[in-house]
Amino acid sequence: MAGTVRVVLVEDHPIVRAGARLVIERHRELGVVGETGTVTGALRLVVDAGPDVVVLPMRLQGRLCGTSLCAAIKDRPAPPAVVVFTAFAAPEHAAAALLAGADGFVHKGAEPASLLQAVRAAHVRPGPGPGVEEDPGSRPGEAPAEPAGGPARLVRAAAGAGLTRREREVLCLMLQHLSNDHIARDLYLGLPTVKTHVRHVLRKLGLAHRAELFRAAGLT
Repeated sequence: MAGTVRVVLVEDHPIVRAGARLVIERHRELGVVGETGTVTGALRLVVDAGPDVVVLPMRLQGRLCGTSLCAAIKDRPAPPAVVVFTAFAAPEHAAAALLAGADGFVHKGAEPASLLQAVRAAHVRPGPGPGVEEDPGSRPGEAPAEPAGGPARLVRAAAGAGLTRREREVLCLMLQHLSNDHIARDLYLGLPTVKTHVRHVLRKLGLAHRAELFRAAGLT
């Protein structure tokens, strides 16, 4: 596959994964080198398959864990680009993907060309790309543009706030309006632990409560 952009597909719905593979492999410069429907499988393929781009959803195996998986991939040395391919199109989901380090964000209701564009752009220009750049959710059914203003400022603030990786994961889920109970379930943490992380996140960002967080992110 020399000269081919190597893609790993992460999706727990086989029919969606098969469709995405058909779209990607229609173009000779792109090739799927691995696919899986689990978080563990995704992390293994990042090591074993050496992808240039990983395409993953927000929800996997019944949990809203796509941002945590993205963050784990991005914490690796010389990580691949990550494109979030999801049924969630609300601004808070695009903002959470940006915070987790995603290089692209594509709604599953978009045209096939949107996925191809995001994969190519993420490979050529790692960093916030199609779908995580201006105004998430502004064009239903298409890859929204990059979050402007609030989300971008929040990402910069979070980068300088000394958040741990776990705190970043919790913040991503907070942005998606998950309760402490839901965060505990999705991250397999105890509720008291989650409450402690939430307090630390808000304190490090200089915020008093979740409502201030949503305002800071431009999500209210």
